[in-house]
Amino acid sequence: MMKWGITTLIGHRRGLAEFCQEVKKLGYEYIELNCVKNYFAHYNALQLANSPREIEFIQEILQTNNLGCSAVDCHGFYGRSEAEFEYTSDYLLAGLEVTEKLGSKFMATSIPACDIIPWEKMVKRMAEICRKAQDKNLEIVIEAEYNFPVGTPDSLEKFLSDVNEPNLKVNFDPTHFVRANFDVKEVIRRFFHVISHVHVKEYLPEKIHPTWYEGELDSPCSQMLDELYLLDYQGVASAETLVEMAYRGNEAPEIIMNGLKKWQKSKGIV
Repeated sequence: MMKWGITTLIGHRRGLAEFCQEVKKLGYEYIELNCVKNYFAHYNALQLANSPREIEFIQEILQTNNLGCSAVDCHGFYGRSEAEFEYTSDYLLAGLEVTEKLGSKFMATSIPACDIIPWEKMVKRMAEICRKAQDKNLEIVIEAEYNFPVGTPDSLEKFLSDVNEPNLKVNFDPTHFVRANFDVKEVIRRFFHVISHVHVKEYLPEKIHPTWYEGELDSPCSQMLDELYLLDYQGVASAETLVEMAYRGNEAPEIIMNGLKKWQKSKGIV
């Protein structure tokens, strides 16, 4: 059965310790540590990898709340300059250090923008990073994101094939495929053999909080959960939303958990 997690991105207005205590009480079993630089992260992976006391602090928080770390989320290659490409490569290597130290198996990333870096160079560098991850028994899970160089089923499949490393897998987020008019269930079936981690994120643009999962039957996120359940996915499904900067409340984790319970009830899962 799927296990429920939540990204610390959702708790970006709160301290990590307080957020973890809250989500544990709600029934989450894992956190996904957001280290996406400049995107409402509690930590920068480059700094954290070289900060033993901060790592110990996070380990203590996880242990106190009996939470696991499902993944460490780091932004991927930026290529607006050679220096930026090298920086983001170093950032991913630091993310591997953090992932290992927090006892997780997965580092999540994406390929946001590489305007001047050839595809072949990105592929070669990702293969090198995958091999370093393999030395630590870690997997790198790629999230195809809407309008990114790796953002469609075809480009995701090509990237996986071109990198050709066994520990490069998929972090499945339904919203990016729905925005591009792909069928969520079909994409899941296409990539299920390499899906290691998923995001519970909704895409109902007419709603006030369009990416909060509330358990609406046959919504894009419910379709994802339905298909994963049918295929007997055993990994972590990590609650995520887009950041709404004007939002100041703390109820999102509870609303999403209630949505998950509603979905479980629809399947007869106690």
